[in-house]
Amino acid sequence: MVRKLIADASATFGTIDAPAGVVDYNIAAGGGDAIGILVFITRFIQLIFVIAGIWVMYNVISAGFIYLGAEGDSKAHSKVKDQITMSVIGLIIIVASYGIASIIGLIFFGRADFILNPIIQGPTP
Repeated sequence: MVRKLIADASATFGTIDAPAGVVDYNIAAGGGDAIGILVFITRFIQLIFVIAGIWVMYNVISAGFIYLGAEGDSKAHSKVKDQITMSVIGLIIIVASYGIASIIGLIFFGRADFILNPIIQGPTP
């Protein structure tokens, strides 16, 4: 009964081919029937870390320009202090999240880079 329903559904809807980008991730994951979602998630996390680092750098540089143009304005000094403090806190959160992911990977999987750089095992011949 279940097979008949599945066969009817595939006859009705046809087959769905993966988009071109998914094929690239599957090849990077080991080819064949390997699912490259882990590769995609890993690269997405790395991209988020890079964007967050660039954002922190931008905030520190903009705070420097505000400080240079402050000319003794106490409100500007307070704004610069707050902006740099928040940037440093953000940087600490970024580094801590990377460290926590490494510790979890080491404790549960035996490799510190397991979560952030997984090795996908395919079927062995």
